[in-house]
Order: sequence, then C-alpha cells, then structure tokens
Amino acid sequence: MLLVAVGSKNPVKVRATRSAFRAFFPSSRVVGVSVETGIPPQPVGWDQILEGAVKRAVGALEKVERSVFGVGIEAGIVPFPKTVSGYFDAQLAAIADRDGLITLGGARSSNTRPRWWRKSSSREWRLRRLWRG
Repeated sequence: MLLVAVGSKNPVKVRATRSAFRAFFPSSRVVGVSVETGIPPQPVGWDQILEGAVKRAVGALEKVERSVFGVGIEAGIVPFPKTVSGYFDAQLAAIADRDGLITLGGARSSNTRPRWWRKSSSREWRLRRLWRG
C-alpha cells in the first residue's frame, strides 16, 4: 500500500489528494496532518504560495514516517494589474518524495475580488471596474 501524507487537515485538500492518487494507485492511503508553514493565512504573491505548498509537502513527509510522498496544496492571490480587483487567485501543489525531489503543479487562475475589497458598495465596484476597463 502506498501511503501519502497531505500537509493539511482541510478535508477538501485531503479528498482532492486522495482522488488524484487513487486514480493511479487504487490501494493508496492518504492522511492529512497539520503542518506549520510560517506564511500568512492569505498568501499574497507567487513566493508565498510556492513557499506554503513546498513547506506543506516536506512537512507532511517528515511527520508521517512511512509515507512515500508528501503533498502540499496552497492557494492565495497574486497581484495582476488592470483587473477589477488587481488580483488573480492562484493555486499550487507540491509533491515531495523521500529522495528530495519536489514536483510542482498549478491550476487555472481567474480574476478575484478578495473579501476585504468587497467593503465598497456595488455601485462603487461598477465604477472601478469601468475605470480599469
């Protein structure tokens, strides 16, 4: 049996990892563990997103002694000029193995309005959107 450790107890991240690994390794077992990344709860920029994903993958591998792979999934926002909010959402996944190899993958990104940006009224949002056009 292939044991895979995910650097998060977030059920969505654990289920996603389980689904991906079982597609190739049907008898694999996936466990989630808490890992301290040292990055903010809302990572901003590729550097923080990458650091979070890698620290989660390596940390999970270190915590689960018999795991073959460690997986780290991190999402955040990336500055992206001339968009409504000025940001795109971004996700990276890192897979670390016992030989020290780390493989990275990413998902599609899209324009986002961070929660803290929604403080303005909907009319104000429309004006900003047209202005950045």
